[in-house]
Parts: sequence; structure tokens; C-alpha cells
Amino acid sequence: MKKNLLYWIILTLVISFGRLNAQKNTTFSTIEIDRLTYAQYLKADWKNLIKTGNEAIKQHINFYYLKIRLGIAYFNLKSYRKAITYLYDAYRVDPENTFVASYLYKAYLLGGRPFDAYRLAKTFPNSLRKKMLSSQDHFINEAGISFKVDFLPDYTADTKADLIDQYVIKKNVYYGFDLLNYYKGGNLFYLNSGIIDAKVNHYYIDNNEQQVSQMFIMQYEIYLANYSQITNGLNWALAFNNLVSTMTNKFFQSINFRQSRAITNTTVSFDFVGFTGVRKDINNFRVGITSTLGNINTNWQLMPAFELVYYPFGNANLYLYTSSAYKMEATNKEVLTDLIIKSGLGLRLGPFFVETNYTEGNMYHYIENDALIVHNDDEKMSQRYELSFVAYLLKRKLKLYLKGQQYTKTNFFWRNTQQEQLKYNNKTIITGILWKI
Repeated sequence: MKKNLLYWIILTLVISFGRLNAQKNTTFSTIEIDRLTYAQYLKADWKNLIKTGNEAIKQHINFYYLKIRLGIAYFNLKSYRKAITYLYDAYRVDPENTFVASYLYKAYLLGGRPFDAYRLAKTFPNSLRKKMLSSQDHFINEAGISFKVDFLPDYTADTKADLIDQYVIKKNVYYGFDLLNYYKGGNLFYLNSGIIDAKVNHYYIDNNEQQVSQMFIMQYEIYLANYSQITNGLNWALAFNNLVSTMTNKFFQSINFRQSRAITNTTVSFDFVGFTGVRKDINNFRVGITSTLGNINTNWQLMPAFELVYYPFGNANLYLYTSSAYKMEATNKEVLTDLIIKSGLGLRLGPFFVETNYTEGNMYHYIENDALIVHNDDEKMSQRYELSFVAYLLKRKLKLYLKGQQYTKTNFFWRNTQQEQLKYNNKTIITGILWKI
């Protein structure tokens, strides 16, 4: 009797275990997955739809409408970069499906991939393209102005010495004008014209003779950039920045600090920088490899760089980025090398963006923002903090931005026969407006 009871217990356990194991390995047919995910789609049960869809994909079930539903589910959960994966696969199957194409376009924009969005929209039917692109068919799509001013402290060295030779920046103001045009699909043409109005005092004191030279500098910049797509998610950039500087010197020379005379002359100098780079979007990452080549103050410079942007939630509401640039500059005596690292994060709050970053390294003759910004003065810059605010208003037709910077600069000068350096903190405000035509 006991043996029979033990036999039935063991048999029951074996059968139960087999049923549980069968349930774990339950496979669904394509029809069952189609019905279940469609019902979850109608109920807007996005999380369970994603769960079901992922299980189906593990079982090698991945049909057209499942791609669409998964893409829309991730889209509604604001994981736009994940949504792109499925919506793009569905779009390739049927490019004529404007429902899928519209969702893919929006996912590109909200996921931080505007070039893909513009290129896609150019394939839309006329009515849909006009709705999506609005002003993108104009010759000039966006125009703006910008302004920058430095709040400079007085860092003139103590003149109690037999010999002082020092250059001190007294004024540095920038005015910029921007034009943007989107053309041929996902390409962007960008033109910037800028003027820098600066004043530098040159103090030269030798025993009882004092010479003060006021240097009035006007720098004219023309920047041209083209951003184009090699293929989906892979972009190529090419840019040039030409800088022409006119420097008018006014010498005021005094003998025994009493008699003085003025001498004036003007010189012209030319700097230029070229930039190229490729950037690739991979899931929640963007990876970039870039390089600049230029001639700044008669010195040749090469600066390759690596960039990495991470979107932790698959959208542009939060992003983290870092870049490292290796600057090599050839002087008359040697090749100077410096590693510059920049890291920061950005946060979106409705129509507002906030971004902060920190840059470490010797930024002497540093080139940044795809060669749009060229630091060609002769003072060393380091340890820079930046905080930016951007507001998109009037249905994103108007963009207002404000940026504050604080950084350490080093001024080099001669006291008697020794070269000395003087560090000071500089603050900069940059503001501008961009209007979508």
C-alpha cells in the first residue's frame, strides 16, 4: 500500500513538473501574436505590448504590423530612439505608408536626429511634406543674430619695475548674423558672418620712458558649413572659417613721463580653419570623429577629436556628452600638444532647454563648435564653465538663447628680464535670437 502511494505521488510530481515546463516553453503562432498585440494596441497597453512583442521576437516572430505596433508603443512611452528601430524597419517594407512615415518623422525629431527627419520628409507627398516641413522649402529657412561681450577685469601688472612689457585686453565684443537653409533632403547649409570689436593696450615701460600703445582690432569672420547624410543615421560635416583682422596701433610715447607724441599704423592678418567629421547614431548613442586643420597667428594646427552623446531615456529630454580633442600646434621652435576634455549634460523642460558643461585643458588657440568658434588671441584659457538657456516660442518659430561662461585666463608679460604670468577670471555673456521663416 505504501509503495503504491509513493508511486502515485512521484507520478503526480512528474506530470506537474512537465506541465510547468511546457508552460514556460509555450510558443505562440504569428496569428496569436497578431491578435494579442492588436488588442493591446487598441487598449493603449504599451508596456504589455512591448513585453509581448519582445517575447515574439525571441521566438523569431517579427512581422510588418508587429514592427509598427512596437514602434508606436515605444513612441508613446517617449523612448523615441527605440521607436526609430522598429518604425524604420516597417518604413523600409512599405515607404508609401504615410501613417508609419509620419510617426518615424516625429520620432527622428524628438529623438535628436533632425537630419534624418528632414531627409525623410522630403519623400512625403506634397500635402504631407508641406504640413511637416512648413518653411523648409524656402531658400532661407532660418535667420538670426547673436551678440557676445566679455566682462574683463583690470589685470594690468604693477609698474614698479625697471622694465614692463605687457598686453592687456580692454574690450572684446562679438556681433554675429546667421542664415540656415535645408536642401536636398537631410542636408543643411549654414552661413555665419561675424565681427569682433576688440581693444588691447600695450604697456611698455623702460626706466623713465613710458610707451602706451592702443591696439584697435576689427576681426571679420565668414563661416560656411554643410551637413549632409551619407546614409540613415550617418552624417558628414564640412566647414570653413576665414578670419581677417585689421589692427590699428596708436602709440603714445612720453619722455620722462611729460612730453608725448602719437604714432599710428595699421596691419592686416589672415587666419583660416577647415573642419570635417562624421557622426553616427547607434541606438541611444551618437558617436563622432572630427578634425580641424588651420593656420592661426602663422602657426599651423591639427586637432583630431572624439565625441560621444548618450540619451539615457531614448529621447532628447536628457542627454549627456563628452568630447576629447588632441591639439597639435607647430611653432617656430617646437610642436606644442594639449589634451582638452569637455563634458556636460542637457535637460529639456517643455519648450525650454538647459545645458551645462565644463572644459578642462590648455585652450590656447582652441577651435570648437565645428570651427565656428576660433580662439585666436594670445592668452591661455583653461577651466571653463558654461550654462546655457534656450527657449522655443511661437510654435517653435522663435528661438531665444542665453549663455554664460566663466573661465580662467593667463596673461604672459615681461618684468625686467623675466617672463611672468598673471591669472585672472573672465566672464562672458552670449545671447541671440533665431527666427524660422
